[in-house]
Amino acid sequence: HMVGKWHLGFYKWAYTPVYRGFDDFFGMYLGCQDFFLHNRDGGLDLRSHRFNEKGEFEERIRWDMNGQYSPEYYSQRAVDIIRSHDKSRDKPFFLYLAYQNAHSP
Repeated sequence: HMVGKWHLGFYKWAYTPVYRGFDDFFGMYLGCQDFFLHNRDGGLDLRSHRFNEKGEFEERIRWDMNGQYSPEYYSQRAVDIIRSHDKSRDKPFFLYLAYQNAHSP
């Protein structure tokens, strides 16, 4: 599972999180984004991706999150993923949570 700022390439779908081995993705591709509007250069960059049960790629642009503070819903999404994990299955669990908070290289 990958939640937050990807910022590692999206030139082709093959470079995005679910094509790189993550079960699902919820977050943004670009940096320097507004924490409430989730836009950059005039476009919304907040999305969720996954492969459905049939193996088909699904993308959802998250217009419903506009106006909400991103660190709060990234945290909530991570908590939801952890709580929904089936501990009885013999399957490894990995969650990568990358906040977009200010930092320097």
